[in-house]
Parts: sequence; C-alpha cells; structure tokens
Amino acid sequence: MLVEGRWKDAGLPLAEVTALLAPLTERLHTEPLSGDADLWGGPVGDERYAVVASPAPPRRHSEIVDVHLFLRRGDEVLLARRANTGYADGLWHAPSGHVEEGEDVRTAVLREAYEETGLRLTPEDVRVALVMQHAAPSGGSRIGWFFEAVHPAGGEPRNAEPHKCDALEWFPLDALPDGLVAYCAAGLDAYRAGDRFVLHRHAPDDPVARVAGVPGRAVVLRESGER
Repeated sequence: MLVEGRWKDAGLPLAEVTALLAPLTERLHTEPLSGDADLWGGPVGDERYAVVASPAPPRRHSEIVDVHLFLRRGDEVLLARRANTGYADGLWHAPSGHVEEGEDVRTAVLREAYEETGLRLTPEDVRVALVMQHAAPSGGSRIGWFFEAVHPAGGEPRNAEPHKCDALEWFPLDALPDGLVAYCAAGLDAYRAGDRFVLHRHAPDDPVARVAGVPGRAVVLRESGER
C-alpha cells in the first residue's frame, strides 16, 4: 500500500503511479484522500491518495509445439529446402510446422504433410519417432514431436508449397546433405541412433545451420530402466 500525493513541486501524481504499477500488478485499487479533512488536520486543495496493489503472479512457462515428418523410402528420408520464408532459407529441413489452436500433434503432422507434400496420410500411417525440447539461438524454446511414415503411404510426395520451398528430394540417412537446419539435424541424429527423448539447446551465438565438423548440442534423456 502507498499513501502519496502531489503538492507544489513535490510528490507523485496518481496517474504516474498507476501507469508504473499497472504492468506489475494483478489488481490495483486507488482511494482519493484529499477530501477527508480529518486526515490532514484541515481542508487541503492538492492531490492526496492511497494505492493498494496486489503483485501479479509469476508467469508460467510456455512453449511453442511443432511437428516434423520423417518420410522414409527404404534407407532414404525426404527433405525440403526452405525458401522465401525469412527464416533458415536455403537450408534443408523435414516437412514440419506449428501445432495450431485446437489440434493435437498427430492431427497437426497429418495436416502439415498434406500442405507441404500433398500426402494424404492417415493416423495409422504415422508413429512417434522422438520428442525433443529445443532452444533457438534467440533463446525461444519449443517442443518438437518427430513422426515417421513409410513411403508410399499417402501417395507420391510433391512440392505443394513452391512459394516456401524450392526443392523436395530424397537423401540417404547415412549421407545427409550439407546445409541442414541444426534443429532438424539433431532430430535426424537421434532418430538414426534410436533415441526417443532429446534436449537441443543452442548457445546465443550458434548458427541456425548445422556446421560440418562442429559437435552438436543434443543431450539424450535416458528412458526408465536405462543405465
């Protein structure tokens, strides 16, 4: 609680105090006091008031959720090269996207597969390959669900978003191309190793692309029963 006022050249105006407190509080109550002569020993003509503020609760941690599809054709995996998006353009990545409001992760990966590759996959066509918590170089955090499906489920893939992708190609899992998004590369590494739960947290100055010869930042979380 704060009792304050503004008289002559001293004190703080009520409007200034409430503007400063509003972003930091959950509830804010003000009470004018200038009109109560008993408080001041007589009438006053300046601004006097009380402010009662309740602190805002701590913000809960929240993260973006995205989905990725590893479409397999034998020992090959399908990758798309980003273009004209403003992020990671020119780099290879698996078909992917954000979970939208009201979607579950499986529904989201089926939608993204159709939007990006034209594939009409069914829930029975996909299974969870791994889950990864990822932090970008900017510090933003997200949870990635990586699914796998086997070609020719859903039909023949095509570049269904040429305004966002300038190439769609198959690559051997053991001979992936240079210029991979580091996040996707970490997911592919974990997938090939059979890891299911992974942390991948960039340092602030890390590039978005996987750099050849530079160790990755993925940390595998052990499953129950592993030693």
